[in-house]
Amino acid sequence: MACWDGLDAALEDAVVRFNRESDRYHITVQLYEDEAWLDAKLVSSDPPDMLVLLPLNVRKYGGKQILEDLDSYLAESSILDRKDFLAAPLEGYTIEGRLVGIPSEFVCHTLVADRTVAGLQAGWSLEDIMALTEKYPHRKLNGNYILWNLKNLCGDYIMDTFIDKDSGICLLDTEEFRSLLLWLEESCGNLTDPTIIAEVEDPLISQGMVRNIVDYMGNVSRLGDDMISMGYPSPDGSPGYLAAAFRAVGIVSKSRHKEGAWQFIEYFLCHQEADNGAYASMPTRRDLLEEMLEDAMEPKYIMNEGEVSLDKAGNPIMLPKWTVYGTDSDGKFVERNYYCVTQEEVDGLLELISQADFSPEDGLETAVMDIIGEEMGSYLDGSKPIEEVTKIIQSRVNTLVQENM
Repeated sequence: MACWDGLDAALEDAVVRFNRESDRYHITVQLYEDEAWLDAKLVSSDPPDMLVLLPLNVRKYGGKQILEDLDSYLAESSILDRKDFLAAPLEGYTIEGRLVGIPSEFVCHTLVADRTVAGLQAGWSLEDIMALTEKYPHRKLNGNYILWNLKNLCGDYIMDTFIDKDSGICLLDTEEFRSLLLWLEESCGNLTDPTIIAEVEDPLISQGMVRNIVDYMGNVSRLGDDMISMGYPSPDGSPGYLAAAFRAVGIVSKSRHKEGAWQFIEYFLCHQEADNGAYASMPTRRDLLEEMLEDAMEPKYIMNEGEVSLDKAGNPIMLPKWTVYGTDSDGKFVERNYYCVTQEEVDGLLELISQADFSPEDGLETAVMDIIGEEMGSYLDGSKPIEEVTKIIQSRVNTLVQENM
């Protein structure tokens, strides 16, 4: 099994246990840090049998049919079925109609905003966010580096508006595109240092992670009256959430041991256990997620000699199921206790998951954004005017898009 840099602890544990219990197959992990080495290895006479898919460009390897379609393995499995997993993560790992990996866990991400500024309804478009910066010119978007905002707020918009991947036509040396870059310069609170999140007074948006139902309460359903989870911008203004799935293992199409590779994937996915902790990620297996959510709805009480303790009013005394620590909007340290969740919150989390985008990172989009960010630096440091920068961006991106047609 080939893995970039180092093996995740859960996968490493599964490999150790599988090797101990299997009397037919033994897994050897091969680490690498060079994609060129992996590409050469995959077309050699002795390719790896399995690939740990992150942080690989899954679209690249899936699109070239280097990886097996796991749907056929699921169809023949006596242990697992596609219906055992949430639909959205599997759809995200289905590349050109082929299921190239089955992630075991995931998290979702949202954007949080001031309710009095963003409104009472979740969901917005990039144009809506731009309008906010015009309405509140003294407030920055956030303290994130400009490239983060370029990729996460503007990436889809740029690819849809200024680039035609079918014809190869790019419109990046235009006033409209220059206006977008100038808006980013004006709106971002951090233009120079990619290693930090700058301190910005009263930012318009902030990030919110939803690893589990506890995060959902803290970053979505129980934010308070002054904040709202808006999601990421989408073309139609509907709520958009970004999902990151983990621990997906693919079978290499040229593998000589496909049966053994699938046995390991089955073993790993079947031996998962529900984790109800405040910092656990969500499982892609439906039964484990349902188990976690059912547990989250069950109150926890103070017990005395087998009986539930009551307060002076005769009500059961509840204990917090989770305690999390963090800072409030003023930067003060806070301790938050959560006792149990409601059915409405469970339904809300499931709705958020169904709306999340599980698509693996688009290698072309990432490369385009990196080019824009790199060349934008020449404008930000004053060495080149914006017109010259967009000409260079147009040339470089046009070449890249043509090569990927």
